[in-house]
Amino acid sequence: MRPRGQTTGFLREWRILLLALLLAAAQGCQSQPAASLPPELIGTWRTDHPKYAGLYFQITPGSFAFSTAEGTVETYTLTAYQQEEAPTLRNNKGVKHLLRGTKPGQETELAILYDGSGGGAIRFANRGPIVWLRASGAAQ
Repeated sequence: MRPRGQTTGFLREWRILLLALLLAAAQGCQSQPAASLPPELIGTWRTDHPKYAGLYFQITPGSFAFSTAEGTVETYTLTAYQQEEAPTLRNNKGVKHLLRGTKPGQETELAILYDGSGGGAIRFANRGPIVWLRASGAAQ
């Protein structure tokens, strides 16, 4: 008979195996936005609107970034993606997509409208009619 509180080697191995499986499952459940982000959103986007002259918005499989008037770039790690509306012929404002991201000390959510006609265009849902077009070159 073994003393109380001691486990057999068999039970101990099962507990270790169970712990390893739980850790693996937890890592597998982490958000993987790259798998669900549509390829048409990925790229560098620019507008000719005077307020944003010379600035860009960039989407990669794992992040999104804004250049600023101060010459910096605000980069967010993509933590979640959701398509809100399915594309239809009658959807003249574009398909709505939600991007959620974080950077140290800050979290943000963007609602963008993507219109695939004419090579693609993005509008931010909260910025009205300002249109961002896909840039032909890489971001600066």
